[in-house]
Amino acid sequence: MNSNQAITDRVFLVGCARSGTTLLQSILGAHSCIATFPESHFFQHAVPGRKWAKRMGLSSRAARGQLNSFLEESGHAEFISGKILPFESLKKVTGVFIRNMDRMAIMEGKDIWLEKTPGHLYHIPTIIGIVPKSRFIHLIRGGKDVVSSLYAVTREHKGAWGYPMEIDECIYWWKEAINLSAGYLNQPNHFFVRYENLIENPQMSVSSICDFLNIDFQEEMLLNYPIIAKKVTLSNEPWKTNATKKIHSSSRFNELFAPETRKYIIEKLQPTEDEIASWSDARNSLKIRMCA
Repeated sequence: MNSNQAITDRVFLVGCARSGTTLLQSILGAHSCIATFPESHFFQHAVPGRKWAKRMGLSSRAARGQLNSFLEESGHAEFISGKILPFESLKKVTGVFIRNMDRMAIMEGKDIWLEKTPGHLYHIPTIIGIVPKSRFIHLIRGGKDVVSSLYAVTREHKGAWGYPMEIDECIYWWKEAINLSAGYLNQPNHFFVRYENLIENPQMSVSSICDFLNIDFQEEMLLNYPIIAKKVTLSNEPWKTNATKKIHSSSRFNELFAPETRKYIIEKLQPTEDEIASWSDARNSLKIRMCA
């Protein structure tokens, strides 16, 4: 390891759950410059739920514990700190998280790291406030496929997902994620990728992301991603195994839902789908960096 090596980019991959983020993470993680690890869920646990704690800039009491769990899952238990304070600043504990991410990447000889936790979409303002030069990749997938995947996975893996989500809840999750991403459309450190375009033309989509990250596209990314997918997928995450397979289009929408239910879902999703389509139409005027 070069002791003078420094991290040039810290990248967060975000989006609605079940949008294909593990696949994209694995493809990008196969680049010779990029290190990536299992989902950290760090900010989901570190940001406190109580308003007074947020105002004071405190972290959640679960922050250190979650950080230590992530380090162990990533194969770097040597970085675990036994020091857990009852009250700690969010800035301080986030600094520890970032430094550990930097160290793990440099140990792999990489100068970019990519963190993929879809739910960090909800914490972008916090991340930007503490790590101001971060970059964000938003993966956008069509609503009916996300809804059907959420509906299925929360029934097939109830122990990990908590409870089976109903259709309207799945719709709400997808719409909320899209609305949150929309707030960053014209910001320079944010890049948008359509899942459907990634599946249809992986090389074009990935090349566009590489341009955003100022790195060269490497063909190995589309060959070696199954190796990275196995690295970032934990044994208790069987729903992620599709990321190790050949890139292909898949949908369980027609299989899961009767015709009347499909019609209901499509009607509920259509206004947001139209909004997404308008992003592409308006991207020249808004200077949106969106892969098409």
